[in-house]
Amino acid sequence: MTRDPLQEPVIVANFRTRLDAESAAGLLATFPAVAGFQKALPKGWFPGFYIKPQTIVWAAVAGLIIGWVAALIPARRMVTTRIAEGLRHVG
Repeated sequence: MTRDPLQEPVIVANFRTRLDAESAAGLLATFPAVAGFQKALPKGWFPGFYIKPQTIVWAAVAGLIIGWVAALIPARRMVTTRIAEGLRHVG
């Protein structure tokens, strides 16, 4: 039995979508977290505690790169594992 050549890109896209959504959720949680820290800590501990737009851009780029690498690892394993071998490990 041969593998479909489009199988690996579909698997990578599946993992990437999930990891990109998690990365975006983390970036969106940053602003409420900073606001919570500003309210919880005494005044003067962190003067000028804010997030630069440059930091958000770097975090988004890092999330995309890490998501790409993290998606390749399980996709490669799934494509190279034979179906019968994978079923032996289930259950």
